[in-house]
Amino acid sequence: MNEPLLKKGLREILLTQKEYISRIIKQGMNEGVWDKSLNVENAATLYMGIPISLNIEMILNPGAQKQKKFCDNMICLIKKALEKK
Repeated sequence: MNEPLLKKGLREILLTQKEYISRIIKQGMNEGVWDKSLNVENAATLYMGIPISLNIEMILNPGAQKQKKFCDNMICLIKKALEKK
């Protein structure tokens, strides 16, 4: 497979998804639901780490059925970090 082409495609996916989650975070901030003092870029990067971490977990432990619990736990963590205090 063409590595530069693969990297370009992955970069596009990453940037598109980060932009999408950033818009959601900003909307929550504007609506007063989430803490405006948070750095949107950092929060989006943290969020993007969830599927990457899950992928690594699945590769290292292929027989484990932790995906549902993992995702639920990570979403709960992100929501707590974003909540307005």
